[in-house]
Amino acid sequence: MTYIHQPAGDVMSEMKLTDSIFGRPLGNRVSEEHVYREIIKHIETEENDTTVERSWELMWLITGLYSCSDNIKDEVINFLRARTDSNLLAKQCYMRLVKMITHGRRTYPPHIAEVQAIQTRMDLINHKVFFPDGSCQSFEVESATTARHLISVITENIGLKYPSGCGLFFKIGDKVFGAAEEYFFFDFIQHFIEVWRRSEGGDGIAINYQVFFLRKVWINVIPGEDRVADCRLHYYQELSKYLRGYHRCTEMESILLATLILRAEFGEDTEHLSEIPDMLNKLVPHEMISLKSVDEWQQVIEKALSENVTSFGDDAKIEFLKEISQRPTFGTAFFSVKTNLFGEQPETLLLAIQKDGLALINAADKTVIERYNFSEVEKWTSGEKKIMIEVKVNEERKKLEFETSLDYQIDDFLTSYISAHGSENREVSDDI
Repeated sequence: MTYIHQPAGDVMSEMKLTDSIFGRPLGNRVSEEHVYREIIKHIETEENDTTVERSWELMWLITGLYSCSDNIKDEVINFLRARTDSNLLAKQCYMRLVKMITHGRRTYPPHIAEVQAIQTRMDLINHKVFFPDGSCQSFEVESATTARHLISVITENIGLKYPSGCGLFFKIGDKVFGAAEEYFFFDFIQHFIEVWRRSEGGDGIAINYQVFFLRKVWINVIPGEDRVADCRLHYYQELSKYLRGYHRCTEMESILLATLILRAEFGEDTEHLSEIPDMLNKLVPHEMISLKSVDEWQQVIEKALSENVTSFGDDAKIEFLKEISQRPTFGTAFFSVKTNLFGEQPETLLLAIQKDGLALINAADKTVIERYNFSEVEKWTSGEKKIMIEVKVNEERKKLEFETSLDYQIDDFLTSYISAHGSENREVSDDI
């Protein structure tokens, strides 16, 4: 079994070869038929064993990309079936072809993991998936694996009570991309590597990346109802936003939350208290640290620890979430955007996508400027580092235009939330 975490090694020449064979024909039925016929021809007529083996490798790869057209489907199926008893690769290719006939077609050439898998004769691939709590696990993927299927596998594996609302995210450098559930897993990776290369350059070099499993849609998330989700996903995602100042709080609230963070991290251990001055940026929103001296912060936090906190470990994480969930920003995804909606000169705002709609937030003091329900969102378009959202309020239409390098991610979040609200509304209608 092949183990893959990040592309490594000098395999670019091999990838260029497979890209040249499979890349151009993708989407062109005539060209796809031609590649299938050429591979079959080499297997049937070549006398060189190495060439025949190489041709079988190509057959394995192509049957994980797209099914053949009706013109040659029977021919290819019969060719593979006739060899399944004597050739293990023929059996694998036949099974892969059947899956692609069922699941549809890929849009990108084989991923490096697939090429390495067939070269080592391992048809299953393990891929690392990272979690907000810093842990990672390996999951089996194959050419026909979709993001939706992998999300379902991960959800069941880690024991989430409620499977909906989570998603896969791809991190490369300082950029994070969300995967649409209908994407094939390897297409999702290939697509965003291509997006990154277009924006950053670096064509022809291996790209290091990580795949994350996160909560994406926060509809009906109630702290305490799903402890696994709270302790492995929600706590760490909301803690990061809290420390960046996205969840507004008073000085007294920040002290309480600091004690919960400490108890979540260290339990009942008190030896770490002397380290509080060095840990302030992990305990208090960064913009609030200057409100007190380091010694004052240590004193008030230690006092609060001795007086108030009775929760430890995972219980403290859930208490933290319960406190944060009282704010309208709980579960919100924040995106930095530029707009001239409120003046001639572009200004930087936060576009917040929340469980019930959108909000435009002042980036400095985090006050809400405007808010729209998802029911008021008529349509949106994105591309070329811009996104336009058209809303309709009291029969009046308004276009919200933004400049942002995160246009693709905003588009993905809007799609996910509005789709989730549509499903929720359908369920209500069915119950009536």
